[in-house]
Amino acid sequence: MGILFFLPLVVQPVTRYGKFHANQGLLLLLTSIAGGIVISILSALFMVISWRMLFLSSILYTVFYIGVAALAVLGIVNALQGKAKPLPVIGKLTLIK
Repeated sequence: MGILFFLPLVVQPVTRYGKFHANQGLLLLLTSIAGGIVISILSALFMVISWRMLFLSSILYTVFYIGVAALAVLGIVNALQGKAKPLPVIGKLTLIK
């Protein structure tokens, strides 16, 4: 779903609204990738410590991606309602100007 950040740039390429939602989607995609990498590294470390710690990494993975999915749904709902509200936690950054 992360690749959908291109959609606002295709539909409304020159408007602030399109760029805003493309930026929010890109931030969510990058957060998802970075979080997955961090959780993978933690899983490897947990496996070195104890195989029982892998349960903790699976919980972290699940909670993180449920949060990412919730932010994606929130962003989609805001876009469909015509709102330009930044996503909680990550929405203040600007990558697409």
